[in-house]
Amino acid sequence: MTTLTVKEAVYYSAQLQLPDSMPMLKKIERAQVTIREMGLQNVMNTRIGSWGAKGLSGGEKRRVSICIELLTQPKLLFLDEPTSGLDSAASYYVMSRIANLGHKSSQRTIVASIHQPSYEVFQLFDNLCLLSSGETVYFGPASAANKFFAACGCPCPPLLYPSDHFLKTINKDFELNIKQGLAGRTPTDEAIHTLIKSYKTSDNYRQLQIQISEIYKKARGSLLAFVVSFLTFMAIGGFPAFVEDMKVFERERLNGHYGVIAFVFANTFSSMPLLMLISLIPVATIYYLA
Repeated sequence: MTTLTVKEAVYYSAQLQLPDSMPMLKKIERAQVTIREMGLQNVMNTRIGSWGAKGLSGGEKRRVSICIELLTQPKLLFLDEPTSGLDSAASYYVMSRIANLGHKSSQRTIVASIHQPSYEVFQLFDNLCLLSSGETVYFGPASAANKFFAACGCPCPPLLYPSDHFLKTINKDFELNIKQGLAGRTPTDEAIHTLIKSYKTSDNYRQLQIQISEIYKKARGSLLAFVVSFLTFMAIGGFPAFVEDMKVFERERLNGHYGVIAFVFANTFSSMPLLMLISLIPVATIYYLA
């Protein structure tokens, strides 16, 4: 990968990832458009490089990786710290390109975890999710987070980036040092408890719960439909064996071995353990899910 140019890496990935039914010209066009979207048209013929060979900068390498992922035009894109190891200028350029991709298409959602964002990078986010010890402290518009913290008694001090203030407020790793270094500061546990309590009584939380319940209902219906289809196909799979049993039954009935009622009872009771086992296994698996 490091010996390839940007153009070669993206073109080869397009040929591998895109379906065979797509014409070659369409694949090349998709690759060119993706390269332009990530602002890599000026370094198309530059080798990617590695620690031992000169090539692209750190920010450009990150954009090449994102460019390869965007070839299939995913509706949901997860990015894990795309700015890690980059300076503030490179971080802003990478994130601005990513934000433009999300704004160009309303069908695309981009979820990114971010490491110590600058003020300019933080302004690019539409929504913000803050977690502390696995609990949601805030989830909603990024522009309203500052107002939310201020309403909970944790206003952002002057000349301090809001993103830095949010992380300092909900970070319990260095609580002792924070208490010693900042006089009059609300204890971290108390601040987090207040923020979580306020968030769970907010309109954003109620709207989120409504959306989750709607998704849950749809998923539950799909799950039940899958189980019914599974049991139906299992029943159809046993039909050939039933046909063979009927052939034996016809021959033995004509010979006077037993009648219809005896066959029905015997066949029902003999197959009941297997049918119950086939039914109970999927039901026991999905009981707690549905």
